[in-house]
Amino acid sequence: MAASQGLVQPHLPVPTHHRQQQTFTSFPLLRIHVTIKRKNANFHGQSEFDVFASPVVLTDGTSLRYDGYTTFVEDGTKFTYSLVGGASYLATKKDGANTETVQCLPSGALSYDSVLPALNDAVPIRSALIGDISVACASSNLFKSLYHDAIFAVCASGSSEFTATGLDLTLDVEYLQNPVNI
Repeated sequence: MAASQGLVQPHLPVPTHHRQQQTFTSFPLLRIHVTIKRKNANFHGQSEFDVFASPVVLTDGTSLRYDGYTTFVEDGTKFTYSLVGGASYLATKKDGANTETVQCLPSGALSYDSVLPALNDAVPIRSALIGDISVACASSNLFKSLYHDAIFAVCASGSSEFTATGLDLTLDVEYLQNPVNI
């Protein structure tokens, strides 16, 4: 994924049963700043980008998921990846075009929804070493989490943000005050 080009609200078809869901206001909206550390693993030529995510409580009232999106511009084409209602989409629009093309992506193509279970399973730790680099964090705010078979040190820095540091990837998560349309 590449550098996000600001807040772009894709207009995607959403199945009727997903429209019945409501935003769960006691959970935060998120801006996740992603930094890819390996040069050969960039996405759309970018090593840094933002993902915006909005909490949604499912109609059963007991489950929560995040819908999210990120946008890249590469070679005159805008690419917007979205996870809406559990379905993954890619919207593309060429510079100067009046229309955009939206296609469904395979199940699991976007992994925004696996972040919550990974954080829920985080365990407190006293210190962390990622590769040969020590992760600086107040010991009472440092956790270990497993995300897509990679170990992350998660440092909570106050009540409005945290950083998850892995060998190949860093996620800086900030809680947002204003709504984000997905």
